[in-house]
Amino acid sequence: MATKTLKQIRAEVEKLGAEHIDSESRTVNWSDLMGENMDGWRSYEAVTCGECNKTVCVVGPQGECRHNDVDQDTECSGYINSEGPMMNYFYPCDVGQAPVAAALAVSGCICVVEMDDGTTGFALTGGGMDLSWDIAAAYVDNGFLPPAWIRLPRMGGKALNARARLIIEACKRTAELMAQRARWNVGDLEILEKWMRSEARKYKARKKAA
Repeated sequence: MATKTLKQIRAEVEKLGAEHIDSESRTVNWSDLMGENMDGWRSYEAVTCGECNKTVCVVGPQGECRHNDVDQDTECSGYINSEGPMMNYFYPCDVGQAPVAAALAVSGCICVVEMDDGTTGFALTGGGMDLSWDIAAAYVDNGFLPPAWIRLPRMGGKALNARARLIIEACKRTAELMAQRARWNVGDLEILEKWMRSEARKYKARKKAA
C-alpha cells in the first residue's frame, strides 16, 4: 500500500467538519445517569471475538457474553466482553442516526454513548493513561475535527505514520480555526474601541458647544 503524502492527508483533513471544535467534555456519573429503569443511556462498543477474531458492535453494556448472543449472523460461541464507559467523562459528538456504524469506525479505548434524549458522543472504556489520541481519533473517524481542548501527548514508541499524521494535522487545523476566530474577535474589538473613541470625541464637542 502506497504511503499517503502530507498533501493527501491535509486534503482529508479539509473534508472534516468543524462543528465540535469548541465543544467541551462533560463530567458525568454513569451509574446515576442510568437511572432505576436502566434506560438513561446505552453504549455501542466495538469488540473483537477472541475465538473467530470478528469485530462486532455490542449494544449494552452487557459485560461478558457469547458472540452468537449479540450477533445473529454467526454460530461462533466465543466470549466477548463489553463493559461500556469506565471513566466518568462524556465527549459530545453528533453521530446522527448511526451509532453502530460510529462505534465500528472508532478504535482504541472508545465507545459511543447515546443518552435517553438522543444526544450522542464518546466515552472511554479504559483509563490509567492519557487517551487524548484515542479521543481525537474518534472525532476524525466520524468525520469531524477534534475539539480544541485536546492536547496530544508524547508517547514513546508511537510511530509517525499516516494515521498519526492525520490526527496531528486535524488537531492543527482545529487550532488554526480557533486562532482565526481569535483574530476576528480582536479585529471586532479594535473596531468597537475606535467607534467608542469617536463617540467620546463627539460627546465632548457637543458639550463644549452647548
